[in-house]
Order: sequence, then C-alpha cells, then structure tokens
Amino acid sequence: MRGRRGFMFLFFILLLSSYVSKGDAAITHLSMGTASVGGIFHSVGLAIGQCLNKFLPEVNITAEITAGTIENLRLLDDRKIQLAVVTPQVAYQALKGEPPWKNKIEFGILMRLIPNSNNFVVLSDSGIKSVADLKGKRVSVGPAGGGLEPNAKAILEAYGLSYKDLTPLFLGIGAGVDALKDKKVDACITTIPIIHELQATTKINILFMEEKLIDAMSARHPYYGKQRIPANTFKEVTQDMIIPDFGMQLAVRSDADPELIYKLTKTIMENLKCLGETYAPMKVITPEWAASKLANPFHPGAIRYFKEKKVWKD
Repeated sequence: MRGRRGFMFLFFILLLSSYVSKGDAAITHLSMGTASVGGIFHSVGLAIGQCLNKFLPEVNITAEITAGTIENLRLLDDRKIQLAVVTPQVAYQALKGEPPWKNKIEFGILMRLIPNSNNFVVLSDSGIKSVADLKGKRVSVGPAGGGLEPNAKAILEAYGLSYKDLTPLFLGIGAGVDALKDKKVDACITTIPIIHELQATTKINILFMEEKLIDAMSARHPYYGKQRIPANTFKEVTQDMIIPDFGMQLAVRSDADPELIYKLTKTIMENLKCLGETYAPMKVITPEWAASKLANPFHPGAIRYFKEKKVWKD
C-alpha cells in the first residue's frame, strides 16, 4: 500500500512538472533595447512591453536599459535582443553600412513610434526671427555623436547654412539650454519637453521651419518626416503648426518569425489605448501613423497586418 502511495505521489510530481514545463515553454521571452532610464526611448519601450505582456500572454517582453540606437542595433545584430527602439537616421546608416558602421546591419521595422521633433529656440529679445538669421551667431547644436547634432545640421542645411557660417558649440541638451539662458549662445537646438520647461521660466521664441523647407529636407533625407501640432501646444502659438519629425521606430531582426511579428503588431494596434494610458505621448499613434514609412523597410509580418487594416501604402 505504501509503495502504491509513493508511486502515485511520484506520478503526480512528474505530471505537475510536465505541465509547468509546457506552460513555461509556451511563453516567448523577448528583450527590447531602449535607452537610459527616464528618457523617451525607455518610457516608450516600457509602455510597449507592459501592454504586450498584458494582452499577449504568450510573450514576455523585458525593456532593457541601453546606450540608445547604436547599441540597440548592435545587440539586435548579435541576437542579444529581439526588438529595438531606434532613430530612423542612425538605423538607415546601419542598413547601408555608412559611417560609423563598418558593416551593414539588416533589420525590419515593426512600426513607427511617437514623433521626435527638435527645434531651434532663441531668447525673445534676441532679434532673431528665423533659422536664416543664425548666420554669424553662436549656436548650440547638441553633443558631437549624439542624436541632436545631425538634426541641427539638417535644419541649417535647409536654410543654406553650414557650420562655416556660424559658431557651433557641441553642448549637451541641458548645457545648451543653460548657455542660452546665460546668453553665452544665441540659439540652441532642443526638444519639445524642454521647450515647455523653458517657457515656464524664460521668454523664448521657437524658430519654426516653413513647411516647404521641411518637405525639401525630407526629400534629401528620407528618414525624416513631419507632424502637425495643434494650436496652443506652445505658449503664444495660437495656430496649428507643421514641425519636423526626426522619428522613432521599433525595429526587429529581418529574419524574425513573420507570424510572431504579425501577432506583436496586431496586439499593439488593437491596444493603442493601453499605450496612451501607460505613456501619454503615445496617444498620438494611430494605425495610419504606425504604418507610415521613414526610409527603413518594414518587416513582412508587420506589413501583413497593416495591409489587412488597409492602411499600408506601397
């Protein structure tokens, strides 16, 4: 009798172990490269991970802290992560094998993420009315090798300016703003959240680009786009404005399972409310926006979903 009980107990343990193993095996664990804690990339990655984990139980997403786009693409190429939040320009350079990349990195885009706009700002009493007026001025263009500096250069080029026409200072975003306040620079490139912070304490003017120049810039640099912001987004700006979008995309390996990428895309798109509630800036995402291209090729699994929703444009 005792032997039979022992056998039944052992059978139960083996059965339970088998069930747990099968359940665990059914979960696909995925790592997503983001950036530093507190930054936009990390916040976006956390929101995507939380919503996918909630509405697609067969996956478990971990938002990894990284140094940003360059590291994310390298980790993706080394198969150490499966998803990566990236800037379109740097990703495009990696795809083409352009500097700083020695080798080409292949990937596919799952979706376009939130707008990522940079604009030049000046003090209200500077007398500077346009980017064209920055000729001969001291301008903070962001740190060398960072994400701001290429965007600053592209905006200047749209107005026929280069660094030879002004005095560029390669300051970090915080240092650039401080230098503007202290009148050590005449203008600085910055982000929308920083503009809001500045307007709370300092009288500034935003040097908005003309839409035709944004379009010309995008024609030269296909990884750039544009976005419309509603009136009163900024103080004393009482009309809708078109501003450049330097972009943000969610990338996956080009050889990722199309069925998995389809499910990830479908789940994200069907739960956009969750994204917006988790991270407010993601409220602007629509299926049409998510399917829009910024130069880099989409993954077939994502294309399949967007075609089903009739928002894909060849």
